[in-house]
Amino acid sequence: MATDSWALAVDEQEAAVKSVLSKPVPLPRKQMKRRKRTELPNPYSTS
Repeated sequence: MATDSWALAVDEQEAAVKSVLSKPVPLPRKQMKRRKRTELPNPYSTS
């Protein structure tokens, strides 16, 4: 049982690493969208 739980923990760690490695790609896109959304109201408020 201990070895099984350890194997599951390793799998979870590997999944976490994969998720972290795959996150940097979509994150910048979301940040760009957020930046565009935040930049758009600024000109309207200044104008």
